[in-house]
Amino acid sequence: MHSRAVIASRGARLICALAFASSFTASSDMAARCGISLPMTYPLVVDGLIVVATIAVDELRGWAAAYAWSLLGTSTALAMWVTGTHAFLPPDAAVPIQLRVTMAITAPIAMLAATHLAMMLRRNASQSPIAETDAAPENVATLGPVDSVATDPITETAQDLAVSLLPHLRRVVDASTFASVDDHETVDDAAPENASDVRARAVALIRDTDWSNYRIAREVGRSEATVRRWRHAERVTASA
Repeated sequence: MHSRAVIASRGARLICALAFASSFTASSDMAARCGISLPMTYPLVVDGLIVVATIAVDELRGWAAAYAWSLLGTSTALAMWVTGTHAFLPPDAAVPIQLRVTMAITAPIAMLAATHLAMMLRRNASQSPIAETDAAPENVATLGPVDSVATDPITETAQDLAVSLLPHLRRVVDASTFASVDDHETVDDAAPENASDVRARAVALIRDTDWSNYRIAREVGRSEATVRRWRHAERVTASA
C-alpha cells in the first residue's frame, strides 16, 4: 500500500512537470506575439499561481480558502484560454485584442493576488501553533510519575502547618461537642415549668425590672408577643 502511494506521488510530480513544459511553450510563444518583452516570465507567473493557489486551498479555511479557490480557477481558466488560442490561431495571424489586453494586465494583477495570498498563508501559519498545542495530548505520556514532581517549599510549609494544627483542631471540636451534649443533658434533666409558673416569673420581671419584652421573653422561654400581652394585662390590672 505504501509503494502504491509513492508511485502515485511520483507520477503526479512527473505529470505536473510535463504539463508545465507544454504550457510553458504555448504561453511564452503567445506572450511574445502579444509584445511582452520577457515572454518566458508569463507562463511562470500564470502556472506558478496555479501551483501556489492549489497548495493554499489545502492550507486555508473559510473565506481565505474561497479566495484561494478563486485564484486557482481564474489562473487555470486564463492558462486554458491562452494555450487554446495558441493552438487555434495560425502562426501569422494577429492575436485578438481581448487576449492581448488580458495578457498585458496579468502581471500586476498576479502580483497583487499573490501578495494577498502570501499574507493569508502567513497569518494562518502564525495561528497554527495554538491548534498544535491543543492537539498534542500524546506528549502527556512522556511525563514522569506524579510522585517524582518536585514540591514547592511554600506548599510543604503549609502542609506541615496543617498537620501540626490537626490534633489541636480535633481537641477543640471534641470539647465543643461534649459541651453541647452536656448543655442538652442539663436542659433535659431540668424539670419543665408549667404555664402559670412561667407567667408568674414574667410578671415579676415586668414589675421589678425595666427589661424589654425581648429580654424577658428570652429569660422565660416565651415569645415577645406573649410577654407583650402579659405586660398589657398587668397594666390593665394595675389601673383597675
